[in-house]
Amino acid sequence: YLIREKVFKENPVTAIQKKKIVRNKKPKSLSRVDEATLDAWMRGAREDQKKKDGKKLKGISLEARQELMIVKTVTINSGLRAAELTNLWWPDADFDRPALAVTEKPDWKPKDYEEREIPLNRTAASALREHKLRRVVMGKYIFCRQDGQKYGRGLGLVMCRAFKLAGLGSGGLHTLRHTFATRYLEAGGNLKDAGFARSYRGR
Repeated sequence: YLIREKVFKENPVTAIQKKKIVRNKKPKSLSRVDEATLDAWMRGAREDQKKKDGKKLKGISLEARQELMIVKTVTINSGLRAAELTNLWWPDADFDRPALAVTEKPDWKPKDYEEREIPLNRTAASALREHKLRRVVMGKYIFCRQDGQKYGRGLGLVMCRAFKLAGLGSGGLHTLRHTFATRYLEAGGNLKDAGFARSYRGR
């Protein structure tokens, strides 16, 4: 109407760009086959995958791969978040029970300020014991850089690269966390189960 009445020459709304709606993608979880592929790469039994253009991705040493295998095993069997993994101290590990305590640290607080204890199955506990025996530089952090210092976001980034080098495409620590939840429910677990809620409360 306003254009017909020559108030506007053209519709001013056409210049406004529509806001893109980002739809939440379903979180990815690993199949048993994909996990076996990742394990084989971490053991050094598979060669690094290349980019689509044939160029090589930045590699990861065999020593670092072995440590990533421990991280993967603990995460996929406990559902721990990335930040929780990098803020675990050795006193947080109870090998008798066995369990891991997610506790506040001087420079970090758990999500929603929720301190909790995560029970470990035999596989995760065994992996942690192996990690403690194998570690050359023993810092206060369970999972840390080779010099014993805190990982920060580095652990998550290197795990993402590991997925790509293994030929699995995108993925990382959160994929392992979601795999824990998926398998728990597939095995007949209940969302209301107290142990599950402590391990996987929120995303």
